Amino acid sequence: MSIQATVLATKTPRKEGEWVKIQVRLNWSYQRASFPLHVIEAKHWDAKNKLVKKVRGNDELERVRRDVQNKVDFYEDKWRELDRLMPGFTAAEFKAYVSGELDPLNKTTMTFLSWVEEHIDNFDDKLLPGKTYKGATNTKKKYQGSLKYLKLFAEETGEELTWANMNHEFVAKLKKWRLSKGAYYMRNRDNTDPVSHNTIAKLVKDVRGWITRARKMGVHDFRHTDHAEWSITAADPLRFALSKQQLQDFFAHPLPDGSWKQDASAGFEIFLWCSVVSANGSAICRAASTSSTRTQMPSSSTSLPRRPRPRCRFQSSR
Repeated sequence: MSIQATVLATKTPRKEGEWVKIQVRLNWSYQRASFPLHVIEAKHWDAKNKLVKKVRGNDELERVRRDVQNKVDFYEDKWRELDRLMPGFTAAEFKAYVSGELDPLNKTTMTFLSWVEEHIDNFDDKLLPGKTYKGATNTKKKYQGSLKYLKLFAEETGEELTWANMNHEFVAKLKKWRLSKGAYYMRNRDNTDPVSHNTIAKLVKDVRGWITRARKMGVHDFRHTDHAEWSITAADPLRFALSKQQLQDFFAHPLPDGSWKQDASAGFEIFLWCSVVSANGSAICRAASTSSTRTQMPSSSTSLPRRPRPRCRFQSSR
């Protein structure tokens, strides 16, 4: 049995002008599956040839044009794959296979939410895959919080929480959405306290970890997290954890002349560590400085033996 995808465009209501919604449709054995792609202005759609028109100098439209053709090839290839592995499948099974939620060999379905919820529920009860120890209870609580925010994001934006949909565009929207909400948005929808970029980075890291672990376990074969949009550099948490006022307070703190200045860089590392592990990191460091540093500050004529340079290791809990 052969298959050929059809590209359709239907009018969609918009405030200004006429727009059409482009979708790919596959029909076979009394089954039909449709997949929405893009929304463009009606004047850019060639109804006779059923394709997006070429407009010189319009790079965005050209990107849409190429993406439509790529998606047609993608869905046709997926249909042939599933037809070879599981003949006689339904439209619902085909959609589940495309989204990475159907195992055609075992005929089992594992959605993103079902896998993540099971993973979190058993995180501190069972041995981690490939490990000889269980997950930490504190990490489990952190995962539960991240999942709540992810579900809220999907509810407010309409984004699908499926293996196939969680690409670089998905994570870009997720970061933008979280940045637009208050720091304590989950507790109070009216909260307007600015959220730190470190908080956003932790959310992205948790979601990325779930997707990557599921792929390594053979749940799906999507490599969306390889895109740069999912990456978080080591410097980002440090930079995002410190506010401008915190940095100004630290650099404004006077240091006496003498050997004490030799430990300034080490002290800065300690300050960064305090700021990362605690929301009130700067207050903790100032308190420590007040109780020990200022009361036992060496004079310029006093020479103290050098202590080993402290090393800050930022390790995420498992």
